[in-house]
Amino acid sequence: MLVNKGGQKVGKGTYWNPSDGHRVDMLGEGILLGGDGTTYLRMPAGGMLVVAPVVGLLYVVFLPVFGLMAVVGMWLVPIFGVISGMALAGIKLCNGIFSTAGKSVSFGWTPAASYLVGRKRNMKKS
Repeated sequence: MLVNKGGQKVGKGTYWNPSDGHRVDMLGEGILLGGDGTTYLRMPAGGMLVVAPVVGLLYVVFLPVFGLMAVVGMWLVPIFGVISGMALAGIKLCNGIFSTAGKSVSFGWTPAASYLVGRKRNMKKS
């Protein structure tokens, strides 16, 4: 198999675009349809007869898997959304409670004060 891009000059043969399944039969030299992003595989007609059932088999085998994943995704995405929303609400609530409690609590610590000499006592003269 030979890989060719759209807009490329090619010779006689059958060219297949795997992304959309489009088949181009070139009876002589010509230019393939599409731009640089379009890829064509040069393949004989017999090769196409072998590849087509294999692609169909893969489709039939994996379609139920894709369907189950879509259903599971439809269930899990909203559940995770609700759980994350509850978690964010809890974080905001706790943040509000702790910031309010932190503003109202005072420990009376004054770092500039020094209490190393003890209290002053009144001396009574007798």
